[in-house]
Amino acid sequence: MSDAPLISVRGEAVLEAEPEIARLSVHLQSQEPDRRAALDRLVERNQRCLELVRSYGEAIERPETGALSITPLLRHRRRDEGEIRGYQGTVWIKLTVTDFAVLGELVTRLGDQERAYVQGPEWALRRDSEVHARAAREAAREAVVRARGYAEALGCRITGLVSLSDEGVGGHVEHMQPMMAYGAAAAGPPTSPSRSTWSPPPRSSGPPSRPGSPPRSPRAYEHPRRPPRPSLEDPCAERGQAGELLRSDGPLRREPSARDLAAHDLDVFLTGQVFMDMIFTGLPGLPPPGTELVTDGLGSAPGGIANIAVAMSRLGLRTGLAAAFGDDMFGAYLWRTLCEQENVSLGWSRRVAGWSTPVTVSLAYAADRSMVTFNRPLPSSAAVTGLFDDLADEPPRAATCFVDIDRPVPDWALAMRRAGALVFADLGWDPTETWSTDVLDRLDHVDVFLPNAVEAMAYTRTATAGDALEALAERVPVVVVKQGSRGAIAIDSGTGERAAAPALPVEALDPTGAGDVFAAGFVFGTLAGWPLGQRLHFANLCAGLSVRHHSGSLGAPCWGEIAAFGETGEVAPEILEQYAFVVPYIPETELDRGADSVTRAEPTLR
Repeated sequence: MSDAPLISVRGEAVLEAEPEIARLSVHLQSQEPDRRAALDRLVERNQRCLELVRSYGEAIERPETGALSITPLLRHRRRDEGEIRGYQGTVWIKLTVTDFAVLGELVTRLGDQERAYVQGPEWALRRDSEVHARAAREAAREAVVRARGYAEALGCRITGLVSLSDEGVGGHVEHMQPMMAYGAAAAGPPTSPSRSTWSPPPRSSGPPSRPGSPPRSPRAYEHPRRPPRPSLEDPCAERGQAGELLRSDGPLRREPSARDLAAHDLDVFLTGQVFMDMIFTGLPGLPPPGTELVTDGLGSAPGGIANIAVAMSRLGLRTGLAAAFGDDMFGAYLWRTLCEQENVSLGWSRRVAGWSTPVTVSLAYAADRSMVTFNRPLPSSAAVTGLFDDLADEPPRAATCFVDIDRPVPDWALAMRRAGALVFADLGWDPTETWSTDVLDRLDHVDVFLPNAVEAMAYTRTATAGDALEALAERVPVVVVKQGSRGAIAIDSGTGERAAAPALPVEALDPTGAGDVFAAGFVFGTLAGWPLGQRLHFANLCAGLSVRHHSGSLGAPCWGEIAAFGETGEVAPEILEQYAFVVPYIPETELDRGADSVTRAEPTLR
């Protein structure tokens, strides 16, 4: 038998099943001037939370208390010049919920606990679920059938099974899709596990191959029906605390933002197209015709409207997005990244069957970039036509919304404006280069306009960014003209303020999405009630931090990075002093942690 030729095949099975359990994580905090008091308060809150969990009886199994920590809080941001002003305690509780009927109530009651933050639910099957076993059996049967088919095609027959290996049965869950369990088996020589971020499918070995032919070299296989699962760990865990500071009724609240943000479900709502951005970096320039450039720099991230949605959410703004997503691999990745990792609410979005996700390839070089985009029209299906139909009749309760005036201002934005929301607007490059002034007539329905200098001058038929700013200020209450490395200029006609702010003096690696990050910072500053000059400085700060990294939306800064920037010594103290107004809005958990503590979301597909 050892001299017989072998053939390798793989069987696989995909089963759909309802989830069996839901997992929740509860993060509890305490903050007191005394270390012992912080510990006692944390223990008290932990005990209160556990008592609430136990009141649900068998609906919850295996409540687990995680690591407990007590961290000193310093009076000043630098450790070498500060003194302890208090202590903060943190502890995690992990829950497995088996009765979904109580899940909604449980999450609400946990969230009502003092200094408690709830993550989840995450849907799953049990490890010993019969679904996994059924998937394995069906995969093994498919492997045998496939092996017989190959053998008959080669004029051979199966004489026996050499080996069967099961390297892991079980699959991943696409967000808001039925639970899926995967199983696989194969016939052939044992091979090494596939190098991937997910558990590779099982394989097995067995005869035969063409008589007299040597067995093929072993190779690693990847599952053809599902992509590797990226890590979706939140790189901005402090975003919730930042949002609470913004929406609090304390001394940080200033006019003209007296509107009660807590009365809204969202801080900002936006619609648009989401793209899969593939970003090539480290290029000396564009490849001439007939040539090829090779680079070791490639990142990928949600793009299009996702750039600004991610940037806003990372600053702590409650962000809602209505968009169409393809039902392919890219669409699944974009949905999960935005919803699970970046905390963007997709309750108004749709997955469109049979539609391919738009893809943009960005070639970044010399602090600029060129792009190529694949985009097919949306089908005229009910899922698509109904995407925005209900928004005008019942728009989200949001303090602001963001629109693109390349097209007429949508009815839902007009309805939100009548309800008191501020309408922020931007526009893109005109591919026809006609720069129709009809576009400017849409500014009658806009409160804040954020074009770049080239677009502003083209539409207003002016020769300088300053002249374009003056012309636009006659049409819209607040106008900001972005000038890239030269900073930004703005006029607030309502208050009479005029302001200019330089760009952050950092080395730009990739400008992809920098304008969107700028807009997110300006929206935050507006809701915080900052003067016009401070809004510009903060927007430039966010945009400047983003261009130091590759990968578009995933380069948007979190508050941890904003806090750490003051510790790096990258800019002179007199420049850093211009951003001192930001410090009260930095979550206390991020103060004094240092630049080395910052975590970033990496490009997920590599």
